[in-house]
Amino acid sequence: MDKKSNCMWYEVCSIKEFIEEGRIDEKWEKEYCWGDSSKCVRKKMEEQGKYVPDNMMPDGTRDKSLEQ
Repeated sequence: MDKKSNCMWYEVCSIKEFIEEGRIDEKWEKEYCWGDSSKCVRKKMEEQGKYVPDNMMPDGTRDKSLEQ
């Protein structure tokens, strides 16, 4: 099944990479990337030209296990 993201930043987002690597649960993708991407803190920050840390989750929390 081909999935299409609602978020224009999906292809370059670290969330996509972390899911593909199995490092985070797909629930993030389902809720934010393919769901209501307007509530994604990462997307809002990107659109405002602000720095988005790679380990920031769509809800704005940071996952220390994802730090490089």
